[in-house]
Amino acid sequence: MELECFVEIKERISEANSIGLLADEILKNPIIGTAIPILDQATNRRATANAMTKSALVLLCGYFEGYLKKIVQEFSDILNDIKAPIGQMSDPILLALMENSVQGDKNKCLPRVTKLKNSITTASHHPFDHKILGGTKGNPTVDVVESIFDRIGIKDVIDKLSIVDYAVESTYTQTSQIDKRLREKLESALSGHESTYESIAAIIEERWNPRQQRRPVGYVGVIQELLKTRNRIAHGENFGEQVTPAELFGYSQQLEKLCKGLNNLIVCELARYGAGATLPVNQELVPGAASDLTQ
Repeated sequence: MELECFVEIKERISEANSIGLLADEILKNPIIGTAIPILDQATNRRATANAMTKSALVLLCGYFEGYLKKIVQEFSDILNDIKAPIGQMSDPILLALMENSVQGDKNKCLPRVTKLKNSITTASHHPFDHKILGGTKGNPTVDVVESIFDRIGIKDVIDKLSIVDYAVESTYTQTSQIDKRLREKLESALSGHESTYESIAAIIEERWNPRQQRRPVGYVGVIQELLKTRNRIAHGENFGEQVTPAELFGYSQQLEKLCKGLNNLIVCELARYGAGATLPVNQELVPGAASDLTQ
C-alpha cells in the first residue's frame, strides 16, 4: 500500500530528476548553444548545469522535510477516520495527548483533560491533531527523523532501514568512556604503572557503559551528506559547490528508497491498529514477522 504522501513525494523527486536530466543534456550536447546563445560557451553550460543541479538538490531536501510532516498528518488522519480507541494508542501518542491537554491556562486545560479522561474511562476514540506529535522544526536530520517516528511509537527507523537496505549490522558504535584526554591524564598521574592503569580503566568501564555514537553508514551517511551539501549551497558557504547530474540522481534514488521504507513502516503500524491497510508486498523490507521493524 502506498500512502498519498508517498505518491506525492515520488512525483516531486521525479521533478528534481527532470532538472538533472536537462542539466545533463546541456553538458553533453554543445549544439544547444545554437538555439540558446547564452549556452554557446562550455563554461556557461557548466555553470548553468551546475546551478540547476544545485537548485534541484535543495528542492529534494525541502521535499523530504515536507514528506515527514505529511506522513505524520496522514497517519493521524487515518487513525481519526477509523476512530481507533484510545487504548490502542501507543504509549508515545498517549503521552503526546496528555501533554497537549495540560498546555495553556486552567480554563483551556480543564475541558481538554476532562475529554481525555472520558475517552480513557469509556475506552473510546480520542481525536487528535497531527501537530501535537510535532514537526521537523528545521532540517530533517537523522535525529529529527527518528524523533518524529518515535513519537508515533516506531523506534530507530533510520537504524532499522539502514540494516535492511544497506546490510549493515548497525548505524551505532560503542565508544569507551575513557577518551584520549582522560587516558593521557591517567597515564601521566600513574607514571607508567601499566597494571594500575588497566585496573582503573576496568573499574571505569564497568561503572559507566560505553557511549553510543552514530556511524556515517547507511541512511545516516546519506542524510548527513545530503544536508551538508544542501547547507553549503543554501547558505552560500561555497559558491563553487559542484553537484553533478549523476550525484543528484544518486541522492534522488536513495531518498525515494528511504521514503518508501518509511511508508511501509507506517503501513505496518496502521495495520496494527486495524486500519484496513495491507502489509507491503515487498517482503524483503520486512524480514520475518511483519511487525519486526515497528517494535
